[in-house]
Amino acid sequence: MTPLDDECEVEPMLDVFTFDEHYEKNERKYKQIRKTILNETSDDKYESSENSSSSDNEDDQKKNDVNEEQTFDDEEKEKKEIIIDQTETNLVTLRETICLTIESSVDVKKCAHELLQMNVHPGLEIEVCQMILDTCAQKPEYECFFGLLSEHCCSLRKEYIKSFEKVFRDQYKIAHRLESFQLRNIAKFFGHLLCMDVISWKVFDCIRLTKKETTSLSRFFLKNLLFELFKCFGLIKLIRRLNEPTLTVYFEGLFPRDTKKNTDFAINFYTSIGLGGLAVISSPSPHTSSSSSTSSSSIHSNNLVSTGDQAPHSSSGNSG
Repeated sequence: MTPLDDECEVEPMLDVFTFDEHYEKNERKYKQIRKTILNETSDDKYESSENSSSSDNEDDQKKNDVNEEQTFDDEEKEKKEIIIDQTETNLVTLRETICLTIESSVDVKKCAHELLQMNVHPGLEIEVCQMILDTCAQKPEYECFFGLLSEHCCSLRKEYIKSFEKVFRDQYKIAHRLESFQLRNIAKFFGHLLCMDVISWKVFDCIRLTKKETTSLSRFFLKNLLFELFKCFGLIKLIRRLNEPTLTVYFEGLFPRDTKKNTDFAINFYTSIGLGGLAVISSPSPHTSSSSSTSSSSIHSNNLVSTGDQAPHSSSGNSG
C-alpha cells in the first residue's frame, strides 16, 4: 500500500490532449498486443459485448424516435380538436339578441333584415323561428307584427319555411304544457302563415283528432286555428282546400274514418265548435242503391254546409 503521506508522481501531460496523426495504425498495434495478452475467447466475448451494446443502443434510439413521433402526433391531434361548449352559452346569447332585436323593432322589414344579418350558423335557423313564436306567445293579445315578420323572413330565406313547419309540429306536441292565451296566439300566428301559404298545409299530418290522441288543450289549439282559417277563406273555400286531392293524405288525421268511434268524435268536435260544415268531410260516404238515397244524402250535406257557413260562436274556454 502507498501511504497518503508519500509523494506521488504527477503526470501533468495526461491532462493535455495530444492529437494522434496515426490513430488507426496505433489502434491496430494495440489490438495485436491485446491478442497476445488475452486469449481469442475473451477477445470474442469482448467484441460480442461491444456488438450487443451497440445493437442495444440502436434499439433504444429507435424507440426514442418512435416515442417522439407519437408525442408529436398527439400534439397535432390536440391542436385539431374542436372545443364544444356544452353549456350552450352561445345559443343563449343568440336567443337574447333575437329577442331584443324583435322587441326594439317597429318596422317589419327592418326587423327581418336585422335578424337575417345575424351570424346564425347553418342549422340554427329554427332558433330564430322559435324565438319569434315564443315572443309572440308571451304577448297578452296576438299582434300581426309577428305573422308579417315571419312571412317576410320566409320570402327572403327559403330555409326558414322548413324551420317554421318543424316549429308547428313541435308546438302541437307540447300544447298540453302551454297556457290558453299562449295557444290562442300561436294558433293565430300559424293561421296567418297558412292563409298566406307561407308554410305548407302538410303540417296537419301531425294532428290526429281522436279522444285518445288529443287533450283538451290540443283541441283548443286546433279550434282556434280552424277559426283563423275560417275567417280567411270562409267555409266553402276551406272545405275545398281540405278536399284537394294532393293534400288529402295529410288531412286524414283531421277526419278519421278508421273506426266509427273516431269518426263520431271528430263530427261532434266540429259541431261543438260551430264548424259543423266540416263534418261533411268526416262523414263516410254512404253506399247508395237508388237515385233517391243519393239525392237525400246530397241535400243533407248541403244543409250542413249552409248551417256551418255562418260565423262560429266565439269561445275562450277549452272545447272537446
